[in-house]
Amino acid sequence: MVVLRAVLGLLDAGQRAVVPVGSAIPAFGLLLAAVLVGSPLSLFIEPVGILVVFGGGALIWWATSGPRIRHLVTTLGTDDATSDNVAVAQRTLREGRRAVWLMGGSAAVIAFLQVLLAVDSLAVVCASISIGVLRLLYALLVELFLYGPLNARLERLALPSPPPRHSVTTPSGFSRLTSRGEHQHRGTHP
Repeated sequence: MVVLRAVLGLLDAGQRAVVPVGSAIPAFGLLLAAVLVGSPLSLFIEPVGILVVFGGGALIWWATSGPRIRHLVTTLGTDDATSDNVAVAQRTLREGRRAVWLMGGSAAVIAFLQVLLAVDSLAVVCASISIGVLRLLYALLVELFLYGPLNARLERLALPSPPPRHSVTTPSGFSRLTSRGEHQHRGTHP
């Protein structure tokens, strides 16, 4: 457990890991091109890779975050979270992201190592490379469709709320909204 926390600490020493949406465009383009060429979509479903990336990532996240995952869910479900609650939730979400990328990356490295073991067989080399890339694609999909929206929600919760707008009646009788709630009149005060 201590070694696992040390490895995850080395991967992200307080920095935010963000995968831009632009990096997903080539991955989805590759999937679309393969399907249009005639490859069945079932070629992109690898049960072992899915189990390793999703299941392993979830287990590592649970091992590193534990009860803070429940705190994350509670914070995401409220609209009036304090800044401390949001900070803890963002840290928990970062740990989950690191766990999924750790599992996706390590599963891809294992698949790429199989390439070195079977250099003489082209079929094994191609299969190992495609499985490694597919496992990275699974981690990218989790990042884009699970952690990305959750992170956006936490960032919205972290923003300070705007000041309330008040309606002020001007001397000419027209109502006017101000952001500071100040009475702004022309001429004399009421």
